[in-house]
Amino acid sequence: MGRIQFWGLFGALALSACGESIEPNANETSTPESIPTHLHPRVTLQEQALSLSSDSAKSDLGDRIKFKYLASVEAPKGSVSGEYLQATSFDFYQQFAVVTYAMVGDSAEGQVDLVYVKKGSWADIHASVSFENTEFGDVAVSGKYAYLVGASSGEHEGAVIVVMDVSSPKAFAEVGRVNLPGYYASSIAIEKSTAYIASGDNAGVIRVDISKPSAPKIVGEHALSGILSVVRANGETYSLSGKKGTHLFKGAKFENIAQFSLDPSFAPGRMVADDNLLITNADQSGLNIFSFRSDRIIAHEPLKGTGNGLDLYCELLFLAQGDAGLWVADISRPDRPDVMGHFDFPDDRGSANNVQIDKVNGTNTIFLADGLGGFRVIAFEN
Repeated sequence: MGRIQFWGLFGALALSACGESIEPNANETSTPESIPTHLHPRVTLQEQALSLSSDSAKSDLGDRIKFKYLASVEAPKGSVSGEYLQATSFDFYQQFAVVTYAMVGDSAEGQVDLVYVKKGSWADIHASVSFENTEFGDVAVSGKYAYLVGASSGEHEGAVIVVMDVSSPKAFAEVGRVNLPGYYASSIAIEKSTAYIASGDNAGVIRVDISKPSAPKIVGEHALSGILSVVRANGETYSLSGKKGTHLFKGAKFENIAQFSLDPSFAPGRMVADDNLLITNADQSGLNIFSFRSDRIIAHEPLKGTGNGLDLYCELLFLAQGDAGLWVADISRPDRPDVMGHFDFPDDRGSANNVQIDKVNGTNTIFLADGLGGFRVIAFEN
């Protein structure tokens, strides 16, 4: 995610970089690469314009920015149940996206794909690992390892972190894991050699030492009932809880600094944050923008659907709103966000769970974990 910079409390918004960049390795050539003749059977090249249905009378986003639906990765079927899994989250390692899946039901069953996305105009699955009794809700990549959090069933029922080597398709495998307090780990943030994990229902923030990836070790537990997600910003840990309304907490002592909703929340409730602002679309609470400078909520806007994830690109905020799909808002005025519309996928049957915006070889690209709709790749340009 690009870093946000604001001039004054409600001043103009600018970015030091609009989106991260997925580029070839230094030892790889950047010459054009043709699409392979035989892609993985779960991959479909879409190559079609993608429309934006506007809910804002003043929105001309569809005229200013052109969106193109490039590729989709079909959700896999569980190796045990034979039922379709849901794409829940993803993160990047060099030219690959590490995509996580979950059954999202009574039993835990999951999969992780290593999806090649370097060229942007197409995607392909280079490796997959199935898990019979474990599923994942979130993932963060650090170095050549992916740290996946979720839950296991059976003998070791409850929250878990699994470490995978993602350095190459041949090395793609589990190298370590540790069971965590709590029922389900739904969010992970990594800072240096420490992973901060939100583990519900009543566990809270779990700190895990990942300096030795093959042997992750719990080094701290801070109880918080109903925790949804956790981020690190300004050297502090910020947590969302949905137990009795949706609240924002700061630090290990969980200072209650904001209430976004009176209603309980149960969705992942992810957040994005920088030095100045924290933004969330948690569950049913709508779009909320919190200012660190003024120590208060500066904007609230109702949203359709269930807020599961979000990411910021320049002045555009992309919102994964569950069954309501992928939405976009203009936050050039952070105190007056404009929710501009949602995307219409021709093969839509998903639940938008997480979204990230990156540059792939100079092309602005939206990546979406879309539940039963799998993993989607969309390009856009002004």
